[in-house]
Amino acid sequence: QLVTGISHELNNKLQPIFIYCQLLKMNAFQEKVLSQVEGIESSANSAKIILESLLKFGRPGQMIKEKSSFNDIVRDTLTLIDYKLEQQNIQLKLDLDDNIPLSYFDKNQISQVILNILNNATYANELNGGDKLEVKTYTDGKMIILTIADSGPGIMQTNIDRIFDPFFS
Repeated sequence: QLVTGISHELNNKLQPIFIYCQLLKMNAFQEKVLSQVEGIESSANSAKIILESLLKFGRPGQMIKEKSSFNDIVRDTLTLIDYKLEQQNIQLKLDLDDNIPLSYFDKNQISQVILNILNNATYANELNGGDKLEVKTYTDGKMIILTIADSGPGIMQTNIDRIFDPFFS
């Protein structure tokens, strides 16, 4: 009940962000400003998805699978951390395999997993002065494979067993 109450309260606080973003987008701004407003809106959408995930936590719901491009999901998710990469002077090396076929995904869930890993990678870089992030997709014919590598120190051996725990970072 506590998580539900907090999630609803935070969701209510996001609504003005969405409204102001729409108002700002209706005004004639430079392309860079519009891009920044879209970034704010995208981040607010991500926060909303996280809140919805919290509400579903413990009571899994139905996945919404759509035929999608995995590379598009990766690209769209990367736009959510553009500002972090720029602020931390992290060089992004992007190597996306064009031969990956369209597949069925729950785009929000896949994006959330990718975003969590990217956030951990940028955090590791920030802590240790790292300046590289490599994101690569490829297929072995049966599976789509995503690798994300940073120039941080790696995962401490004592944390290996916990990396798939919910909310562990």
